[in-house]
Amino acid sequence: MTKIEAKPALSPDELLKAVVAGKAVPKPEPVAAPAAARFAMPSLAGPEVRRYAIAGTALALGLVLGFAARPGSGGAPSDAVLALSTTVDAGRTETARLGADIAQLHQVLADLRAATDTARKEAGSRSGALGERLTQIDKNLNAKTAALSERLEQAEREHSGRIANLAAQLERRASVAASAVKAEPTQTGSLADTRPADAKVAEAKAVDAKSAEARSAEAKASEAKPKAVAAEKPPVIDGWAVRDVYDGAAILENRRRRIVEVGPGDLLPGIGRVEGVERRGREWVVVTRQGLVTSQPW
Repeated sequence: MTKIEAKPALSPDELLKAVVAGKAVPKPEPVAAPAAARFAMPSLAGPEVRRYAIAGTALALGLVLGFAARPGSGGAPSDAVLALSTTVDAGRTETARLGADIAQLHQVLADLRAATDTARKEAGSRSGALGERLTQIDKNLNAKTAALSERLEQAEREHSGRIANLAAQLERRASVAASAVKAEPTQTGSLADTRPADAKVAEAKAVDAKSAEARSAEAKASEAKPKAVAAEKPPVIDGWAVRDVYDGAAILENRRRRIVEVGPGDLLPGIGRVEGVERRGREWVVVTRQGLVTSQPW
């Protein structure tokens, strides 16, 4: 058999050095296959091949980076080294940009938290102020309600007292009228008049003279009253109404259900001084300077 000498294959280190130096990688010359293999090459398992490949790749990458970073290297860097350097620079730029974005996001988050805290504090203070105002309003309403209740109770007590007073006065008037009727003398028999005749005649003349004067005065008054009424008729005051009259005094009521008792010379609220309480026709009226207070249907 003829022996064919084969040139030794280049190692990975030599291949990497050749790539870094920019030299052409010599192609291996074809080696004639032996006619018969004396020894069989041992085969490597799959995990071992991957392990050796990873280790070789890492070693080659480290050598490339080392030669590229070595100062004073006279050879021009290869395209792979330039591409790797460009990628690294781009990665650094992107990292710096991401860092700036993250810092900006942190600042925005801090501002948002500060604004949230401020809004929460303002809302708390406003809620406190609103609660105080509501409490004060509630107190004022309760005070006003209590005062109004007291005024209503006082008005009811006064109204009840006046009604009781009016009832008592009416009872007294009824009792006085009944006693007057009982006290009138009744003639049970005739007594002999022992007065002289001259005295009787003089008394009869005096009675006739008095009756004549009274008739003439009544005639003059009746003639003067229609003239005065025709000359000026006083207006009727609509705000007050006469409810009752007794002993020269009148009980008046206004539209707000306020009851007052007035007599000649008293002051009527909103109207003025009362000049008198008179009976005109079938009803009683209270005479004031502004007009007459009559009975009203309301």
